[in-house]
Amino acid sequence: MPGLSRPETQVIINRRAGAPQRGAAAGIELSALFAAHGVAAEFTVVSSTRAARAAATAASRRGVRMIVAVGGDGTVAAVAAALVGKPVVLGIVPRGTMNNLAYSLGIPTDPEGAVALIASGAVCAIDVGTIRSDADPRERYFLETAGVGITALAAPFGEAVNRGRWHRALGWLREIVRAHGTRMQVELDQGTPLFAETHLVTASNAPLVGPRAVVAPGAVLDDGLLDIALFPGMTKLALAGYFAAAVLGRQFPPPLIGRHRARHVVVHPARPRPATADLRLFPAAERWEIGILPRSLRVIAGSGPGLCRRAPDEKEAVPQ
Repeated sequence: MPGLSRPETQVIINRRAGAPQRGAAAGIELSALFAAHGVAAEFTVVSSTRAARAAATAASRRGVRMIVAVGGDGTVAAVAAALVGKPVVLGIVPRGTMNNLAYSLGIPTDPEGAVALIASGAVCAIDVGTIRSDADPRERYFLETAGVGITALAAPFGEAVNRGRWHRALGWLREIVRAHGTRMQVELDQGTPLFAETHLVTASNAPLVGPRAVVAPGAVLDDGLLDIALFPGMTKLALAGYFAAAVLGRQFPPPLIGRHRARHVVVHPARPRPATADLRLFPAAERWEIGILPRSLRVIAGSGPGLCRRAPDEKEAVPQ
């Protein structure tokens, strides 16, 4: 109808996230929950993370004040990428397999609890990681962890196992077996370069990655720093043991891992190496630049283990 204003909260539901049998009813269930909490919202259902980012971009341009991502970590990262540096607030209703970001941010995993938190308007400003290479200078965002080296093989292997795609998992396992470490030069905040013979260098913005693996126990999403791990001299078997222990919440001694903290990291492998950022794969390059955009994403959050602050930065007046 002419003159009828649209709601200022946009909810984007990835119907492929979570169990398929929940997908069809998600819109109806969430519509009732948002209405019960007095939040006027418009709903969009998508079938991919790419479509989720496109929907978030369109909603942001339309001038909405809040965009809620309903899905797993991939959906949340896709929607967040459209909101970096903008005043639009990101809300999250977890419906994925791992929901690492929701856990780190103290967001309830049940829809009722997540919507109640959104209605509270508790906003926190968090950091966003960036990665680019000499082969592709475009800046890409990540919220959890970026890695240079064997993680570009291990990440898709783990994803294939989680989804039961055994033929694809076997292919990635063969690549992991064939992989070799290399000498990497790592520059932290333009300081004196560090050198390590390693299979992997990681830069973490959040403590968790993949199957709730605590790969960076000291990382928080609102301190303006990346947690760097070099894994010097560790064999592939030792790395496998490390990540298996991380899934169980156990940690190796920091000197063995080679941990550091920095705002800006440049990694020069002696031989070109691929990279990942939040499980997205990037082709091999000779130089990788990883950085942080402090407090560049406004998100509804509780009191999670991935935050320094135990209280919201501000209260957003959620449109009724």
